[in-house]
Amino acid sequence: MAQASKLYFEDLSYKSFVYPGDEEALDNIKKIPGARRLFRWLIENALEDYLQLENKYYRTLVTEQNYPSVHERVKHCCRVLDCPPPETYLGYSPFFNAMTFGVNRTFLVINSSMVETYTDDELDFVIGHELGHIKAGHVLYKTIAWFIVMNMQYLQLIVPFPLPMGLLLQPLLLAMFEWSRRAEFTADRAGLLTVQDAGVAMQALARFSGRLSVREGEHNLDSMLEQVADIEQYDNPLAKIMLFVNSMQATHPYPVLRLSKLRDWMEEGGYRSVISGEYIRDEDGEHELGPRLFCDTCRVRVNAKRGHCPRCGTLLVVPAEASTNGDGSADDAPDDET
Repeated sequence: MAQASKLYFEDLSYKSFVYPGDEEALDNIKKIPGARRLFRWLIENALEDYLQLENKYYRTLVTEQNYPSVHERVKHCCRVLDCPPPETYLGYSPFFNAMTFGVNRTFLVINSSMVETYTDDELDFVIGHELGHIKAGHVLYKTIAWFIVMNMQYLQLIVPFPLPMGLLLQPLLLAMFEWSRRAEFTADRAGLLTVQDAGVAMQALARFSGRLSVREGEHNLDSMLEQVADIEQYDNPLAKIMLFVNSMQATHPYPVLRLSKLRDWMEEGGYRSVISGEYIRDEDGEHELGPRLFCDTCRVRVNAKRGHCPRCGTLLVVPAEASTNGDGSADDAPDDET
């Protein structure tokens, strides 16, 4: 589908495409005493700058002069979803993957193998998927989950957890993994809204389960979807338990399951509702991550993409360092969480 023919979802709220259970699972993590404050402190005092430096050292910043075609695709996808544009980097890797990190300064990383293999429309699905994480406020917790998993052995050396803390940490991680898998279903829906073509979205997801570029003519998407029906016919409870245990520490669902969930959303009418303009709106962009501007009149933080306060109309000036609440929400009062 040509970019010019796309629909643009002004003031689109993540609630219009959120997967059932995503918010519930994330709320369970937020309810852990001190979790939000700890996570926000880690992001603002260490992780965000660390990840930005890692980008500068290892990856290529996408700009109007450097890979302008990718830059234009990101800008277009942001316009479709009405999402604040993140910094975009290309990183070398033979593996299909894209990541969104950062809170005050959101950024997107796309692996070189995806840019070289995916069609332009399929790449839009990938970009839209990652923007879905930004709009849904996933990035803070996704970043923390990634950091804990990647550095657990080092954290235990630096901060030796007492036995009770160690016992409590594993359930926290499992809860974060469970939420992370549900969050991917939400982001897949955002990817579909970006490309507005079910075939493109499905084909993009199919690459994660063995779709080959060198034999494109031999790939059959319907046959892949039939695998879901085959899975549902298995009635061996022990095998299902073993499969579930095997996936407990995975951040992403099984690829075929992602295809099935996306198809279900279309068949249930959720996708059609958004396309027809019947979607939930969020004029303030309160849940989205990215830069925040402070309105001196209303005393609230506002999504920087607005440029003016939606409550009083005051024009906002971007300071040297725009601030955010860490989870993307705009509070009227200071956070007194302990």
